[in-house]
Amino acid sequence: MKITRTDFDQAIEHSGLTPEQGAVLWRHMEASRPDVPFTAINVLFYAGALIVIAAMTLYVGQSWETFSGLAIAGIGLLYGAVFLIAGDLLIRRASMHVPGGLCVTVALAMVPMIVYGVQLEAGLWPDVEPGEYGDFTRYIKGGWFAMEVATLAVGAGLLRAYRFPFLVFVMGVVLWFMSMDIAPLLVEERADYFEIRRMVSMVFGIPVLIVAYWADLSFRRDYAFWLYLFGMLAFWGGLSLSDAETELARLLYCLLNVALIALSVFLRRRVFMVFGVMGVMGYLGYLAFRLFEDSPWFPFALSGLGILVLLAGYAALKNRERLTGWAEAAIPPGLRGLRPDRA
Repeated sequence: MKITRTDFDQAIEHSGLTPEQGAVLWRHMEASRPDVPFTAINVLFYAGALIVIAAMTLYVGQSWETFSGLAIAGIGLLYGAVFLIAGDLLIRRASMHVPGGLCVTVALAMVPMIVYGVQLEAGLWPDVEPGEYGDFTRYIKGGWFAMEVATLAVGAGLLRAYRFPFLVFVMGVVLWFMSMDIAPLLVEERADYFEIRRMVSMVFGIPVLIVAYWADLSFRRDYAFWLYLFGMLAFWGGLSLSDAETELARLLYCLLNVALIALSVFLRRRVFMVFGVMGVMGYLGYLAFRLFEDSPWFPFALSGLGILVLLAGYAALKNRERLTGWAEAAIPPGLRGLRPDRA
């Protein structure tokens, strides 16, 4: 439940407590709250951090290859050290936890650059494969594996030291990259290479989701969100790219996505709902196309399907309380202990 200060003050007024007592209670709630509200000021902090990360990863061009490996590693170390020191100083101040944590996150994002520079300087980087540092976020290559492992190791240490959930964002991105890069590391390219990559991605996503669930159960702070997101990208992406040749396989795919929707209700995580709905809609779209193939009525059938979905959403909104109560009551008592406390 999200409570604004206005809602809280109105509740205090109706409860008979004095404004002074309400102020004390509000300060206690703020101090005990694990996650800082996502305010407009915090949006600026996040935007600035993401711009720096993008500048040093996504938008590093071929001109950087004029630098030596030592220079690239030095730039990464300089950026990393400056942001880590700034983050450490800021995070010690209660009101600066968010900008401090974001500075630490920027420092973590420099690790791939540092590892690349060290490998290049030491002569451990191949001339042809996997490519240049600027290709790290663009191409799937097994040679990125050392950079990814180093980033995860440093990220785990920083997460333990600073306990800032957004650090998991960088680690989640790296895990997603790793799910794609691990296939070239295991097997050489061949005729069924795409299928192998798809299977590896799908299988890799499962332990990531398990770790996310463990984090969801174990911590009050939300360390699980990004792991759920990138775990689902790896698992659901690999699953959805499968070449289902039979109607039974396609139906099973739809039912699995329905199960993801149910899992979303159980875990109180919208990410499963989003992917599950996309999967179900993809299957329904396939059925509409199959039934009305080469028919002028196909656009009408597809738009009618969209209207039905809108009506279903409207009905769900009107009966939200009843549906929520039914869903809560449908969960067996024995399973409720397995449910993360997201209330």
